[in-house]
Amino acid sequence: MNENTKKLFSATATPLASIFGSGFLVIVPILAGAVGPYAWLAMACVCFLRCEYPQRSRYSAAENA
Repeated sequence: MNENTKKLFSATATPLASIFGSGFLVIVPILAGAVGPYAWLAMACVCFLRCEYPQRSRYSAAENA
């Protein structure tokens, strides 16, 4: 990987990781209040759905930008 590619990857990955982490910080307390002790299972479902249907979330983010 050349230096420019490394810089681009770093500049892209860092904000995405921050957004993803912030999403966890917001959704976990909401799920805990909604489903109680099953919050871990609900979070696993959220992660699965996000991985299974990434095109929809990208489309929504682009549409609202």
